[in-house]
Amino acid sequence: MPLYAGGWPQKKGEGFYKFDMQFFQADRYYLPNGDKQKINTLSNYSVNFYGEYGLTNQITAIVYWPFYKRLVINRQVGRISGIVYFDGAKNTNVGDMDLSLRAGLFQLSNTALSGAITLGMPLGDNTHQHGLYTGDGEFNQMIAIEGGYSFYPLPMYASASFGFNNRTKKFSDEWRGSAEIGYTIKSKITVIGRLRGVESLRNGDVINSAGDIFASDVEYLIYSGEVLYALRSNLGVSLNFDSAFYGKNILATPTFTFGIFIKQ
Repeated sequence: MPLYAGGWPQKKGEGFYKFDMQFFQADRYYLPNGDKQKINTLSNYSVNFYGEYGLTNQITAIVYWPFYKRLVINRQVGRISGIVYFDGAKNTNVGDMDLSLRAGLFQLSNTALSGAITLGMPLGDNTHQHGLYTGDGEFNQMIAIEGGYSFYPLPMYASASFGFNNRTKKFSDEWRGSAEIGYTIKSKITVIGRLRGVESLRNGDVINSAGDIFASDVEYLIYSGEVLYALRSNLGVSLNFDSAFYGKNILATPTFTFGIFIKQ
């Protein structure tokens, strides 16, 4: 789930909504020891919704849902022999949904602190015969502390979160952390840099399939950059790029995302 200045709840009746399209193509996979291994090329196309809505001035409802996911493994043919080693595979389905509540704990001057709880709803497909899963099939719960600081009068902010993700069905639990910093130029362009990391507690059974995007004992540190351009005061577009410094049990590939957002 993305983090957008998480320390501050939305005001009652106000919100932020974003539809985006995401793409990646991977032919490498981070093994449990962090080394990269060659795999059949896997392509991912997804359309996602992210929304925040202020139920009160202190409580914000948040939803993140990849409601369309298409995964494709390329057909494998011998270069010289012409023999078809693998005829390819695909899966089109919905993804897992995250439902969250963020509660403002306190706000003092330019600093805000919130607490959040997230429920991972296993709506995606975790039974595909070739491991092209759009969900992990488990109901997880995460609690987190989120803080933010505004550099006002500079049009700049920084925020961070730290949380514990309780996974079920023999998946390992996780520590999760993220941080972002954003700067707005002439009220039109906002440039955001982010870091996201996951550390496994390794307290579950190994559940892994090479090339799979859902696994147990996943670890990574991801860096990303996003640019949001305001077409109007309440409407804009965004472009995002993600890549990893390192990873374990996860695909090794950059991700590109284009989105449209509305501020209420």
